[in-house]
Amino acid sequence: LSTSPVSLDLSPQLGYKFISKLFVGIGMNYRVTFRDSIKHNWHVSPANTAFKTFVSYDVVKSWYTYVEGEWSGIQKQVKSNEQRGNTKWQTNYFVGGGRRFLVHPKLYMTVTALYNLN
Repeated sequence: LSTSPVSLDLSPQLGYKFISKLFVGIGMNYRVTFRDSIKHNWHVSPANTAFKTFVSYDVVKSWYTYVEGEWSGIQKQVKSNEQRGNTKWQTNYFVGGGRRFLVHPKLYMTVTALYNLN
């Protein structure tokens, strides 16, 4: 195990339950990565911002299906002679499902498995 690189994520979400089984919402994600130790062609972006919309539908009891569309802005690594702030935007689509676990009367934990359609 290695703790390098280290990433910190902030992911607020806001949603509305239209009926007892259908939940629709929006969200965003911001990730910043420190100490990139990967020295290959593939690298961890120093910062990443994403905006998303999602739909969750309860199928049976605590099991649900999930669909998400996400627009990610990934900062490119810059060389010494390049300009800072280059961001590449990419669209991602995810489908999957999950299960909700009751931890406390008003607190749930969820486990979701998603497949990236790209």
